[in-house]
Amino acid sequence: MVTKETVTLTKLREAIIYAAGKNPCSHGAELKFAERLKCSPHVLEAHLCRRQYVVKLLNAEPGSTLADLGCGNGVNSILSLMCGVGEVYAIEMEDKRFKTAQLIIDFLGLGDKIHLCKANLLEFNLPQNSIDGAFSAELLEHIADLPGLYRKLRVWLKTGRRVYARTGANGSTLIKRKTFKKTWNELDKKYQKQREEIISAKVPNLNAEEISVIAERTRGLLAEEIEEEAQKFMDSGELPIDRRPCAPRDPYTCQYMERLLNPIETTEQIDTEGFTTRVIRPDFSSLTVVNPIKRRAYWAMGQIIRFTHPLSLCVAPWLEFLSTKK
Repeated sequence: MVTKETVTLTKLREAIIYAAGKNPCSHGAELKFAERLKCSPHVLEAHLCRRQYVVKLLNAEPGSTLADLGCGNGVNSILSLMCGVGEVYAIEMEDKRFKTAQLIIDFLGLGDKIHLCKANLLEFNLPQNSIDGAFSAELLEHIADLPGLYRKLRVWLKTGRRVYARTGANGSTLIKRKTFKKTWNELDKKYQKQREEIISAKVPNLNAEEISVIAERTRGLLAEEIEEEAQKFMDSGELPIDRRPCAPRDPYTCQYMERLLNPIETTEQIDTEGFTTRVIRPDFSSLTVVNPIKRRAYWAMGQIIRFTHPLSLCVAPWLEFLSTKK
């Protein structure tokens, strides 16, 4: 069995590639990551450097207990152990990614150090004052109730401990606001079908065209709200307000897909739950870009963004929030 002391980047790479082949339902992003590691194994070195940066920001001492929020394939949890963390609660709700994380953790024999939990974060609980820090990557934009998440984190965290969150959903950039419209339209296709099913079940007398129009105009609403709009149209002929463009949302789980976040508003929401939050300078020291010319170009651009922070938030490719429990 591989233990914390003997985990290496080479073994972790083997585990990731193994899991991608073993799990027939692997998430597309994980398959791409595994393929990338086959050609560019040094990418994991950059991921380890990034994890060292996060662990340092959290002031996590050796042996600390952290929470990996929306852990995905669990790689960040494993890299945290390699940075000296003692234990990690790795929480993931998506079936495909949870299975991949389980395969990787089992392959490395780290089940005693990484407590993998399949759960919706808004419904999950840890004991009061039980963790020394928490981190997430590309999670905040999906959470239906952001203050609710930090309300839970305040209970779990010890006083004075920190939460680090990185997200590419920087809603203060004009480029993202323009390009995400196309992304939202593509991502919403599966939710469009779900909304059509909800409408046809609630008001079976509507024709296919009416169902489609109502479904298009109720993007972002939850199942009960969609039913109300469908019944209103049946009773009065009044179409719902067209909410597009807006981030797609699962009408059953309330989970957003690629919502854009305003950095100021997000900070204010977090701080209502007993935190002091700041948007820190984006870190460009551990880029995973393989092409050396592109990597240098991104690094150079990153230094300008860092130097001009926070004015550069309008062009920054991602946001990094650091919250401290009061």
